[in-house]
Amino acid sequence: MNIKLTDSQYKKILVNELYKDTYNRTVVKAVGSGDKELPFEEYLENGYHIRTFPNDVDDMELVWHRDKEDRIVESVGNTDWLLQLDNELPKPLTESIFIPKESYHRIIKGTGDLTVRVKKIIIEEEQTMFKRVRLPYDYSDLKEFVGPDTMWEHYNRHYKGYTDKLNEAFSHRKNPPTDILAIIKNIDKYNSFVRDNAGGYYNHSLFWNYLSPQETKPSLELSKKIEKDFGTLSKLKKAFTEESIKVFGSGWCWLVYKDGKLKIVSTSNQDNPLMSDLGKPLLGLDVWEHAYYLNYMSNRKKYIKNFWKVVNWDTVSKEFNLVV
Repeated sequence: MNIKLTDSQYKKILVNELYKDTYNRTVVKAVGSGDKELPFEEYLENGYHIRTFPNDVDDMELVWHRDKEDRIVESVGNTDWLLQLDNELPKPLTESIFIPKESYHRIIKGTGDLTVRVKKIIIEEEQTMFKRVRLPYDYSDLKEFVGPDTMWEHYNRHYKGYTDKLNEAFSHRKNPPTDILAIIKNIDKYNSFVRDNAGGYYNHSLFWNYLSPQETKPSLELSKKIEKDFGTLSKLKKAFTEESIKVFGSGWCWLVYKDGKLKIVSTSNQDNPLMSDLGKPLLGLDVWEHAYYLNYMSNRKKYIKNFWKVVNWDTVSKEFNLVV
């Protein structure tokens, strides 16, 4: 008997109760505190959980289960094993697959043993002053720009690193500052450790919303201003691209509003235009190598070219409307 499980059926299935799925494979649906896991060996390597699933496991290889944190899973090497998310078709584990927390999923056995690399996404402590903004899209949604591995590393390693260090910098103060914008605008009051990490935190908090998997266009008001200050949108893109390429080492390129005009500026390291009164940032591009190296190696020019495919002009237009 082939049974395709539905949301309502999930609630009725007991732990260890067996079914046949649409592929005529034996499935055990685990729920609640009785969730079952595949038998596997695990070790840590450079912060990754490396798991090996033996091919000789019994019917339990098809257990549905859920996890308490977001994660990305991918195979180490080629494999024909599959991973299936709730209400989706199975996907090859040779791809990086994002698994949202609390979503049911299962591994479908193929030939040979399976070794996977698991990246768990860590959530900030509730008591921290500064918290990361949520990504407004999935890690795999910006493939035209950067892949899910890059997005995961950028968001969960680099951005989280700046966030943690910024919290650490003020953790021993009796009355720590809590307004990140005020810190950025008055950055000369602080040491270089705060400057680097406040800038890294604030810049990245802006950056994620400058990107979108959906095609967007500048508002009518912004379009008119672009035409007045640059001639055409194409000329703005050309000037921005050239400035981004020229950034030496690590830094950012920005479209800012200053003294009634749109301007293009660049900053080194994690500096923000507001730190040096260069203008109000409307759009920014991270040109640190960590933002693109996994996908482009040292080809920054191609990274910048693909940036224009995912620019969120809705965000840029909104920021422009706030300053005019």
